[in-house]
Amino acid sequence: KDVGIGRYSDGQIARALRYGVRHDGKALLDFMPYYDLSVEDMTALISFLRSQEPVNKPVPESEWNFLGKALIAFELIKPMGDGDVPATIPRDSTAEYGKYIARSVANCVGCHTNRDMMTGGFTSPDFSGQFVMDVEDANGDAKYIVSPNLTPDPATGRITDWTQSQFISRFRAGDIIAGSPMPWPAFGRMSDMELAALYKYLSQLEPVVAEIEIPVGLIDEPPSSD
Repeated sequence: KDVGIGRYSDGQIARALRYGVRHDGKALLDFMPYYDLSVEDMTALISFLRSQEPVNKPVPESEWNFLGKALIAFELIKPMGDGDVPATIPRDSTAEYGKYIARSVANCVGCHTNRDMMTGGFTSPDFSGQFVMDVEDANGDAKYIVSPNLTPDPATGRITDWTQSQFISRFRAGDIIAGSPMPWPAFGRMSDMELAALYKYLSQLEPVVAEIEIPVGLIDEPPSSD
């Protein structure tokens, strides 16, 4: 209750996840939004968090740089989410359930779409990758990684030629590239049914040609869009 979410009501936690609004009414710069979780899944998520053993570990407040302070001052960080969510989602291996996983639960679209780091808005078609992220290699050296294109483009799509079995096997393999921000341990716990649904959804996306090179693994310099 002193330093964690034990201070907040279920409604305040749900509002933060659903709309990006803090307990004090201010807008959150939410890193991984869950605006469209079903009512059932939102309830399950909060119930799970409530069941955890309390840990008294203070977390320092976020420190804003000049750009962040400017975004706040000009009210460019605004609450998100429209509250138009389903009560429940049928769990099966269909592309429709895969869409829910990719967009509302795992937020694959969030990292596999290029975005403007000033506004947070997407600057490329959904799931076309090209998002350059600062990372560190196993030695702690600064590197870059480019999120791959997940659309079925034959030239630039990373998983275009993968079978469903290969797709599932990649998730089971876990971390392969040291320093990759992909949360393989968490996503590797998805069931075969969930991964099959995700594969089907990604496979039926409109193919998009990536405008910048998407190398495999960590690189020393960010790629150019020229």
